[in-house]
Amino acid sequence: MPERIKINEQLYLLGPKFGWILSGCISTINKFNNRPVSLFVSSLTTDLGQLSSGFPKQDDNLSPQVDLKEWWSLDTIGIKDKIDCPDDEVALKQFNETIQFQGQRYFVQLPWRNEKIDLPNNKQLAIGRLNSLVRRFHDKPELLKQYDLIIQDQIDKGIIEEVQESHVDGPIVHYIPHQAVITPTKTTTKVRIVYDGSAKTNKNNLSINDC
Repeated sequence: MPERIKINEQLYLLGPKFGWILSGCISTINKFNNRPVSLFVSSLTTDLGQLSSGFPKQDDNLSPQVDLKEWWSLDTIGIKDKIDCPDDEVALKQFNETIQFQGQRYFVQLPWRNEKIDLPNNKQLAIGRLNSLVRRFHDKPELLKQYDLIIQDQIDKGIIEEVQESHVDGPIVHYIPHQAVITPTKTTTKVRIVYDGSAKTNKNNLSINDC
């Protein structure tokens, strides 16, 4: 029988084969009675004589220090340090090198994955999506009006901007198609805009998300 030390009428200390363990019960009638409580107990021994035959044999090659460190690491309770990612380091470096404060907001360059970007001109795809959107709202003028108000609001806030055809130049010309997500059950805005960065002109071409 394990050694038992009485603390009070309800609590005991049991041990010491695996270390002292608190056992028993206490009254839960207090101001914390609705708060969940967790108890985490571990024991480490290298003396096989302390273990009963019912336990699996310990690997003699394992280091007690390493075992204990691993057992108590944050990884054991579901938390671990983020693994370093080269892409993240490159993106952070580019962010720090290109960030600028203009007027009332910050601007930063898009985090391209590669300097050699093979992104096609998808103007026709974007126009096709827009025409499809207008046809979809043909019998729903109120939703079309809401959609237009969202576009105008984003222009006013500088989230998006109108680009004149005469100003379109440079090695890369690419458009982001947009579409409507309708939620009839919402009491406020029943329509919202989603920009499709995964759109491709064909399956062999890249999308802006790929770049």
